[in-house]
Amino acid sequence: MDQGEKIEYLRKHITLLEQGVNAFNERIAQPKFDDTSRRFLYEEPNPVIFIVLKMARIVTAFYAALELTKQGLFEDAGAICRITIECRHDIDFVMEGLTEDPFRANKQEVLDDFFNKEIQTPEEMMRTMKKPPTIPRKKIYPAVGRILSPGDPDRVQRISKVLEEMVSGYVHASYPHIMEMYEGTGEHFSMSGVQMRIPTFIKQVALNIHASLNQFAILAKVMNLTELKSQLLASVKELENSEAYK
Repeated sequence: MDQGEKIEYLRKHITLLEQGVNAFNERIAQPKFDDTSRRFLYEEPNPVIFIVLKMARIVTAFYAALELTKQGLFEDAGAICRITIECRHDIDFVMEGLTEDPFRANKQEVLDDFFNKEIQTPEEMMRTMKKPPTIPRKKIYPAVGRILSPGDPDRVQRISKVLEEMVSGYVHASYPHIMEMYEGTGEHFSMSGVQMRIPTFIKQVALNIHASLNQFAILAKVMNLTELKSQLLASVKELENSEAYK
């Protein structure tokens, strides 16, 4: 496979993830148009709706990351990958709550924080000058460890934090990550794309797609979508044996 073929191959797996979101969406209540806010809102938000929305964001992020990687814009592809990692951690945290009775207060806090947010106008922001509080990430990581590796949650928790931090520099424009754009031979910054970085980020995107295929398969199992679960797990195995992943 050449680079272009690898990118198109990964697109096929993203399409399956998109189909998964559409299948999950059919199992939940649909949002209604709210005349006051002029946008669609869910009348009765719940954990499954939260998970499906995060999964939808993952899919669109993958499509964007693939296009950015194709152009060698790895700084932005890395920032997009960070979005998918954070969304997966949020999903793991809330998904753990589906196995708990009653649904724990710390997870309900995350749902309330998520669904109560509103898009403010610049005028509203100027009046309040107050950023709504967010749930600290340190509350999310322990659940990621428990759901992915009940026998050794601490190790998985540390790995999850490391994976997120590896691409955080692309989000925050850190010094070492910016310097990856500098071409020593030409003594300039390659701001329209770095072609030699494309292979590295094809694998980065592939690794993230692999993680999402596994996660989507878990929700397919929870929702009794047997055929979809089988398709997702088959996609996992196929991706693992591909040149795009290795």
